[in-house]
Amino acid sequence: MENREIQRFYDGMAEETAEVWYEKDLLLCTIREVLGMLPERPAVLDLGCGTGHEAKRLHALGAVVTGIDFSARSIAIAREKTPECMFLERDFFAIDESIGTFDGIFAAGSLIHLLPSRLQEAVARVAAVLREGGIFLAIMQVGEEHSIHYPEVDGERIERVVYRHSREDILDCFARAGLRYVAEACLVPELAKGGWRAYCFTR
Repeated sequence: MENREIQRFYDGMAEETAEVWYEKDLLLCTIREVLGMLPERPAVLDLGCGTGHEAKRLHALGAVVTGIDFSARSIAIAREKTPECMFLERDFFAIDESIGTFDGIFAAGSLIHLLPSRLQEAVARVAAVLREGGIFLAIMQVGEEHSIHYPEVDGERIERVVYRHSREDILDCFARAGLRYVAEACLVPELAKGGWRAYCFTR
């Protein structure tokens, strides 16, 4: 992935992320709804899995989970805390069928750092490992402009860019990757009020 600042951010914040998000089940209703669309014991790709907190919940509810992330420190924590799942240190643009094919793809806020010019490429590459009839869940921020934050990590300020997209642009991006919009999944009010939306697509 081209944004090494984002990679440094997630490496530096991995321990804190794990401490907070293993206890925070804001996405539980979303996970349950999406798993209800999938077959029993579905193979699920947790795209941008971070420290494995949502992979753990997916597994607990019956999924066989493979998580990928480009943050080496996050993957190390995920392997330690959730050994029941498989975790791979990998860039989105290096995804292919060597990691398997999946009934579900769970992308919880993991596409928001991609440059708009690269989003289409990433979605198309990931969609190629989705099985026929599978569900691709993309949790993204809706809006017209990107936001830039400068958090301090290990005593150094890092530029963290979040890209927002209109609903129409998101649906068009996935359609061009050969995926059809199915529905908007539930999100808790805390996330919905922040502009987050959970879109489900199928092949």
